[in-house]
Amino acid sequence: MESRCQHQRSIAKFQRFLSLVAICGVLFIATIPSAAAQSQLYWVGQLNSNWSQPNWSPSTSGSPSAAAPGPATAVVFAANNVQSTSANINSPTTISSLTFNRDSQVSIASGATLSVASGGLSASNGASAISGGGALSTPGDMVKTGNGQLTLDAKTFVGGTADIQLGTLVVNGSLLASATRVQSLATLVGNGAIFSPIQVSGTLAPGNSVGRLTVGSLQLLAGSQTQIEISSSQSNDIIVVNGDASLGGQLQVAPVGGHTLAYGDSHTILVASGRIQGEFDSIVLPDS
Repeated sequence: MESRCQHQRSIAKFQRFLSLVAICGVLFIATIPSAAAQSQLYWVGQLNSNWSQPNWSPSTSGSPSAAAPGPATAVVFAANNVQSTSANINSPTTISSLTFNRDSQVSIASGATLSVASGGLSASNGASAISGGGALSTPGDMVKTGNGQLTLDAKTFVGGTADIQLGTLVVNGSLLASATRVQSLATLVGNGAIFSPIQVSGTLAPGNSVGRLTVGSLQLLAGSQTQIEISSSQSNDIIVVNGDASLGGQLQVAPVGGHTLAYGDSHTILVASGRIQGEFDSIVLPDS
């Protein structure tokens, strides 16, 4: 029977990347297994096809053949950037990351879930959406990248911070996170509800055209832009803050739908359950 030291040495020899290991007073060069390599699959199915069917390909020009992606798979839609497409999810699904390259949609059915393990959501260009009665989730931070627009109509649960780094994120459903950050090159839009404190360095534009966005406590940093549209004397964008609001940056006011602002007009653009502190650094009105 081999000794314990011999057994430990034999185990050390069959690992996969180099490390120094001291066993029984002897220094060995051993190897340790690395994490599994991430794979990538491209959606090549028809409009409104089922996610779980073999509508995937390992290449942008391949025919549908591969099985549905798993937890270590980076998923790409409209990879050739020439046509929009859509997929339907009807059961619990986990992937590594999700990239939209052009006007595509993922629909999550009621009772189904889509978990994005890395939290990476990218919309390179165009306008894409994640919709349906099901739920989108990330176990940790959610990071939105790419210069395109991504609309979240589905319920979204973020295990950490929702970090909007580039492009536009439209929240028309609900988004629950520990915090939400809108970076300087990003825009947050929508008619939904965000259950977290929000810090804005970029652009905040409530509504889809004229509408209402509900948020947790709000901090508008210097250099940020808050865009408010007014369509009539009784209708305009509004931000509902469940907490304190700290104002800063630039307020940009734009009449839409043929409406004209008149001297003496009064519009409520923000209400808060807590305190409203500070003021906008500048206000831009039409023709100003």
